[in-house]
Amino acid sequence: MFRLVANTNISVSATSFLSPSLLQEVEGVLLDKFDWSAPRARGAVTAIRGFAALVLPTDRVAVITNDEPDNRILECALAAQAERIVSGDHHLQQLKTFQGIPIQSPREFLDSQAWVSPPPNESG
Repeated sequence: MFRLVANTNISVSATSFLSPSLLQEVEGVLLDKFDWSAPRARGAVTAIRGFAALVLPTDRVAVITNDEPDNRILECALAAQAERIVSGDHHLQQLKTFQGIPIQSPREFLDSQAWVSPPPNESG
C-alpha cells in the first residue's frame, strides 16, 4: 500500500495520514476561512478521521521558518514513514524533498502515477 501525507487542502486516493495538530488545523480552516459552524466543522473532522490514519509525531521539526505550522506536515510525514508529501503549499514545495521524502504538488503526484499499483505478473 502506498503511504502518503497530504496537506490539509488535498484529497487523493492513497492511504492518507494525519496528526492531531493537522486535524486541528483543518477544523480551524473550516471555521475561519469557510465560516462553518463549530458542529459542522467537528463533523467534518470526524468524517476525515474515518478514512485517514492517525499518527502521533514524536520528532519536532523546525525546517520552515516563514510559516512554522507547515512543519507539522513534515512531522506527520516522519511519523507515518510517508513515501510522498503532496501539497500545494509553496513553502513545502520549495524544499522539494525532506529527509528523502519527495514533496510534490497535486499535479506532479497525479502525473507521476506513483499511486497506481503495477499490473500483476502474467507470466507463469
